[in-house]
Amino acid sequence: MALESPRADNLHIICDLVWLVSDGEIRDSQSFKEYTSARQIINGRKPWGRTRQYHYVSALRDLELVRLTRKNAELTNKGYELAKVVCFGYLQPRELCRGEKEFLRAHLLSYKPFVRFLGRFLSTSKKFSGYKQLQKEGGILIFEKDRQSRIEVMIVPDGQTELLPPNIVYEIKWTLKNWCKDLSLIDEIFLEYTFNNIGYRHRRVFFPLKIDASEMRLDDFKERIDLLLNSGLYNGSHVRIPLLMYDFCTKYYISVRGFHLMLGKLYQKFPRKYRLEKISSLYIDERYIHRINGYTNYPKIDDSYRYSLVIK
Repeated sequence: MALESPRADNLHIICDLVWLVSDGEIRDSQSFKEYTSARQIINGRKPWGRTRQYHYVSALRDLELVRLTRKNAELTNKGYELAKVVCFGYLQPRELCRGEKEFLRAHLLSYKPFVRFLGRFLSTSKKFSGYKQLQKEGGILIFEKDRQSRIEVMIVPDGQTELLPPNIVYEIKWTLKNWCKDLSLIDEIFLEYTFNNIGYRHRRVFFPLKIDASEMRLDDFKERIDLLLNSGLYNGSHVRIPLLMYDFCTKYYISVRGFHLMLGKLYQKFPRKYRLEKISSLYIDERYIHRINGYTNYPKIDDSYRYSLVIK
């Protein structure tokens, strides 16, 4: 079933556009095009093409925040509410502020594509009823390509599979996934098949966030890490961090950033037992800090990216 969501994948841009309408910078569709193009050039980027402009105009309309036409740009009542809490960022990448998150979490519950996406984290027999249910009952969504047909396959928590046409892949893996990450509802992990001993582990996983790393005690994190290390999943005393992260985050539903934070604390407090090997600088490109040597999410601890955990 088509999710029918617009391909406007950054909620912070949607918030900024709402603020620009409220401030009078965007008065109609022409000033929308002029402002976004000029701002992209100032930000050192290429101006938006017609397709990207269309996606964000569609998002403002479909989310019932702004009515934008050739002659006029008008905020809806919900648009006015959002404009009051926007932390304007000149269309540049940023995290949503608390007020923006609170508004959008509540507002998006009336947006069917968003609700349908979150419902996929539940067993197929259950209907999504809210964020508390997601935290209590949500499981992982697994995405991989069928090796013969090259079609993307999604595996839901109860094991059922669904072949996804390209338009749905884009909506899930970019737009809706990014919205949910911006709202701190889910996170993702990407693993390459080229990892040694990975076998047929799945390549990309989305999972709901249930544990806040800022509220986790280091002793609890250490206990859970030790349980995984002694589970027989890994060969020898060297464990690649992305594999350990994959197993930990999909078992305990903690964010990747939170896992990196706690792993750094563990290493700093128990350096004699846990050692973190560095990645060679040859494989690091700071322009893509989340993707090093084609992989993803190696933690940067003590000014060095870390490759594997060595247990002494």
